[in-house]
Amino acid sequence: MSINFPNSPTNGQTFDVGSMTFEYNSTKVRWEIVAGTTNTDISDLTDTGGLLGSGGATVYADMAALIAATGMSNGDFALVGATNKLYVYYGAWFLVSNLTNSPPTSITGNAATYQLAQDGTPTVITLASTDPEGFPINWSHSVTTGSLGSTATVSQNNNVFTVTPSSTEADAGSFTLTFTVNDGANQTTTTSDFVLNFAAPPAGVLFTTVGTHTWTAPAGVTSVSAVVIGGGCHGKDGGGVPGGGGGALAWKNNISVVPGNTYNVVVGAGSVVGWEVGDYPVGGYSLFKDQTTVYATGGQNFNGAGSQPIGDRYYTGDGGGLGGEPGQGGSGAGGYSGNGGAGGFGNGAQGSDGSGGGGGGGGGRDPSNYYIAGGGGGVGVYGQGTSGVGGGAGSPGSGGSGGSNGGAGYQSSNVGYGGDGGLYGGGGAAGQNGVSSDQGGSGANGAVRIIWGEGRAFPSTNVDLTSSTSGETTV
Repeated sequence: MSINFPNSPTNGQTFDVGSMTFEYNSTKVRWEIVAGTTNTDISDLTDTGGLLGSGGATVYADMAALIAATGMSNGDFALVGATNKLYVYYGAWFLVSNLTNSPPTSITGNAATYQLAQDGTPTVITLASTDPEGFPINWSHSVTTGSLGSTATVSQNNNVFTVTPSSTEADAGSFTLTFTVNDGANQTTTTSDFVLNFAAPPAGVLFTTVGTHTWTAPAGVTSVSAVVIGGGCHGKDGGGVPGGGGGALAWKNNISVVPGNTYNVVVGAGSVVGWEVGDYPVGGYSLFKDQTTVYATGGQNFNGAGSQPIGDRYYTGDGGGLGGEPGQGGSGAGGYSGNGGAGGFGNGAQGSDGSGGGGGGGGGRDPSNYYIAGGGGGVGVYGQGTSGVGGGAGSPGSGGSGGSNGGAGYQSSNVGYGGDGGLYGGGGAAGQNGVSSDQGGSGANGAVRIIWGEGRAFPSTNVDLTSSTSGETTV
C-alpha cells in the first residue's frame, strides 16, 4: 500500500506504508516509530539518496506553529503536540499518522464479590486483558478498602491471583482488592470485594408439600426464623351451611438450632369438598419444630348458620393472626399482625378486609347467579405487606401480603359452585343450597418457610426472597 504525493515536484514519489519506506525513484528512506514512556518519537532515519532534510522530528505546539514554520527540507518530520499527529514535508506538509497509545482493554475474569471459604480453601482468580497496540502488559494488585491483616494472604503469578483465607473464626473480616494492568503508559483497573464470614450466608427453605417433613440445620446455622400458615377449610353446599375459614399464620424469630440436627416441619392441607352429613373436616395445622415453638391452626368450619366453629383458632409464636371467620364466602388467611377478613354472610353480603397483611374475605352468595360465593384470599410467606380486600357478592377476597386471591364462584349445568381459597391458607366458599355435596370451594394448602442469616427478622426485616442471597430451596 502506498500514499501518493500528488503535488510533489517530480512524479513518482510515494510513501510505502507496508514497508515504512519513502521512495524517490530508486532512492529509499526507511524510518521507525519507537515507543517511549510518554511520547512516540521518530528516530533511526537513514538517508540513502539525499531525500531527507535534517532528520528527526521537530515538535510544534499546534497547527498554527506548523503552518508558520519556514526553512523546511524535503523529508523533514513534524510532531504537533496539540493533536498528537505526525507530518512529513515534501514541498508541503503531509499527514503521516495519528499518534495514540490506548490503555489495555477492560479486565475480565473476576466477580464483584467473593465469599471466602471457612476451611481455608484458596480462591483463584485468573484475569484477562489485551493491549490494543500489542505492547507487553504487566499486572499488579493493591488493597484499597479494609485490611488483609490475618484474614487472608494474596499471591500473584502474572495474571493469576490466589487469595488464601484464614480458617480461624477470630480472623473474620472483609477487604477490597484493586487489580491493575498497564502497558507502560496507560492502565486499566477493576475491583473485587472479599468477605470471610463464619456465619452462614442468608438463605432459606420453603415447604409447600402437604405432610410431615424433617429439616436439617446447615453448617454454621445456629439460629433461624420461621413463618407457618395453616391450611384453609372448604365450603359446603350453601343455605344455612357456610363457607370455610382461613388458616392462621404465626411467625417466630431467633429459634435456636444445632447444625446437623433435624427438626420437624408440618404443612397443613386445605380441606376439600365432598363432605358427608355429620362430617365437618377442617384445615390442617402447620408447625416448625413443635407445637410450642411456632404453630398455626388450619381454617375452621361451622356446622350451621350462626353456630360456633368446629375446633379452635389460635397460633403460637412471636406474632401472627387468626384466619377470618367464615360466612357464605370463604374467609381470608391470617396476617402477620392481624386477622384475615371474614367471609360475607348472607345473600349479596360483602366480605371483610384482612388486617395486618391478612387475606380478604370472599363475598357472600350472589342470588342472581345460582347463589355462588367467593373464596377467601391467601397470605404470602415473604413478610408483611398490604392487607387483602374483601370481595362483593359472588366475588373472591384478594390475597394479603403477597398471597393469591381467592377464586370466584361459578355456575355449571345450572348448579352454583363456591370459589376456592387462595394460597396460602384461604378458605373455600359455599355453593348453591342443597343441590350437590361437592358445591363448596376447596380450602388452600398451608406453607412453612424457614430463613437464616444476620439481620433478618419477621414480620418485615430482610425477609423478602431477594434477601436470601445464597438462595432458597422449595420442598
